[in-house]
Amino acid sequence: MTTPREAILQSVRQALHAGNRPGQAAVIEARGSIGYQGAEPDPVSRFCQELTATGGYVNVVADRQAAIAGTLELVKASTAQRILVGPGAFIDSLNLPEHLAALGCDIRLTGSLSAAGGHDHLFAADLGISLAQLTSSGSHRPGRAGTTGA
Repeated sequence: MTTPREAILQSVRQALHAGNRPGQAAVIEARGSIGYQGAEPDPVSRFCQELTATGGYVNVVADRQAAIAGTLELVKASTAQRILVGPGAFIDSLNLPEHLAALGCDIRLTGSLSAAGGHDHLFAADLGISLAQLTSSGSHRPGRAGTTGA
């Protein structure tokens, strides 16, 4: 039986044998239009298309109040109780920890996790919110009024 360590080393050996050398990029297979960086005239629409193509869900909102309401709806729908909230000017302006605590959620701010015990909270979380993205349910991005999500 192969140990996990042996499996990793075998994978590295195979990559080296195939010509993949440290510091040299290997040829990447074509992935269709996923990851295309041209946003066309409407970057919000393009973001929605790309995230949807990869299996994500987008809910474009008009303002901060709609972002808060939409985030709380997604949290309620997910039944998540242990939530990590990341730092950032936009997220901080939403005051999400207070709103989430009112739902009875156990909130952890990623910036306040210690190196000693923080990993326990990271791996125990049901949901993470960072840069206004709900990592397990979808994404919120501030957009123009009247724009609907994909």
